[in-house]
Amino acid sequence: MDLPWKGIGLAIVRVVSGGATSLFVHGRLVEDNPEGTEDAVLVSYAGDEETVDLRLLARTLHPTLPGHGLAQLCSHYGIAEGSDPGTLFSLLSALIEGFLKLSPDLLTLLSKLLPSPSSDLIRRMVPFAKPQAEAPRKSVPSASPPKHSLADALAPDGVLARDLPGFEARSGQREMAQRVLNVLEHGGTAVVEAGPGTGKTFSYLIPALIHLRDHDGARIVLSTRTKQLQEQVFHKDLPFLASRLLPELQVALLKGRKNYICLRRWQIVLGELVEGLERDLLTCLAPVGRWLFATQTGDIEENNAFLTEREAKVLWRRLYDDPHRCLGQSCPFYDDCFSVAARRRARRADLVVVNHSLLLADQQIDQGILGDYESLIVDEAHALESAARQAFTVSLSVHSVDSLLRAIEHPLGRRSGGWLARLPFARTDARVRKVHDLLGSLHGANTRLFSAISRGLSPARGRSPDLSPFEEQMAGVMRELETLTRSIESLADAADAQEIEHEANGLISEGEEIVASFHKVFSPSDDNSVHWYEFIGDEPYLHVSPLTVAPFLQKSLYPRVESLVLTSATLSQGGDFTYLKD
Repeated sequence: MDLPWKGIGLAIVRVVSGGATSLFVHGRLVEDNPEGTEDAVLVSYAGDEETVDLRLLARTLHPTLPGHGLAQLCSHYGIAEGSDPGTLFSLLSALIEGFLKLSPDLLTLLSKLLPSPSSDLIRRMVPFAKPQAEAPRKSVPSASPPKHSLADALAPDGVLARDLPGFEARSGQREMAQRVLNVLEHGGTAVVEAGPGTGKTFSYLIPALIHLRDHDGARIVLSTRTKQLQEQVFHKDLPFLASRLLPELQVALLKGRKNYICLRRWQIVLGELVEGLERDLLTCLAPVGRWLFATQTGDIEENNAFLTEREAKVLWRRLYDDPHRCLGQSCPFYDDCFSVAARRRARRADLVVVNHSLLLADQQIDQGILGDYESLIVDEAHALESAARQAFTVSLSVHSVDSLLRAIEHPLGRRSGGWLARLPFARTDARVRKVHDLLGSLHGANTRLFSAISRGLSPARGRSPDLSPFEEQMAGVMRELETLTRSIESLADAADAQEIEHEANGLISEGEEIVASFHKVFSPSDDNSVHWYEFIGDEPYLHVSPLTVAPFLQKSLYPRVESLVLTSATLSQGGDFTYLKD
């Protein structure tokens, strides 16, 4: 591809790498320094702010790559590995070619997010953009594989042995798989301890696929402890097995809402940051802007470039799908909502892969997320109890209130952002000033309360002390919270705008939940709860956790399914499963 070097402002480029520099004119290396090259554009990899930064461009163009080191980028583009100016120029050419395949709208957006001189380069590319239409995906019908039995699949000369290098037929794997299949076919519960070398994951996935193949309309939920294992099962293990046992399998990966970006919040944050000129944060958003034009899921775990940004954690709190900020079907982006789409896919799927936290959240709202299913497989079942305890733990910190306050109003340079700034009233309006003053007063009272509590705690974790000496301060914070929620409701009514009102309802609901958390944390312990604290950084977090979650699991989770498989590498105590059954 011939690149428009002059048109994009790179007619003369000086590539800097360590102590070496090379000059390129119209894409060609020149050995001397002819006249007129003093104003050459400087290019480097991870250089200073005066150069076009190849690393920054690569992180923006390819946010889902696992890494953006020079060696990784050379490998990605098939460039001979090196760090000399010639290698960097080849990388620059490849990146420019990639950017020119993006749409003008996307390039314009990226030019607003990136710092100069990289932003200037991207902006000059807009007239030369030649976006490539995605090639239509051809549906290639494939012959249905033969109906393999469980024994066929796991035999020494079976389908796995033929297609999986290093596969070994193991009696323990066959025994576990048969137990799982029996429970799926006939109902009941199987508790299986599968130590290292058993091949545990295949031992439940293969019978699950055989059961789904032989029972039209059956649905299975698979729950794991971590999102990492979710990803492995969904992206690696299931595609391999399904292609050989059940190609038509409808499978879905579902995570909690905080893993998906909210398009409405993205637009709000984008507008606030561009107008507020928060340059460092804007640069962090560049990989997100690029990714949003390509992602099918909206799952931020795809976006390695963003997640490795220093400010990613702070920014993501303002971007994820937060139930308190959700407008539901009133949202202008509802039809394109990633979180809604993920839940719809999960409800249509034969097999849904979740983690323990989402499984428990689904039970708390009467299977409102996953829908009906008759079979449940719990991997890493030893962690289910701790996940349930965490799900039912009430927590409170100085950030509980501060997070709400920032959603209502937060500084943006000389301006303000947040719900209050989006109201159709002037900042000088008495009602707006009242809420603004309340926010400052509440922030101060909340900070003083937790500072006072912190002084009486040892810098570790332990049982919470008697909090009664702080009840007066706590009551003051709660009174101001309640005054704030009433003021928000009044302002929303006066604004008479549906979106403003929906947002206000979410803020009010969050405020009410915080008040309930204060009541819980400051109440005395009962027979089934423990009050404890921990420090995260310099801040104390106060928790109330149930001593046992067995009643919930026994009444709300296990009886809802006909077939239950609990498996882990360690489930018993000295071979005794009594504690788990209890």
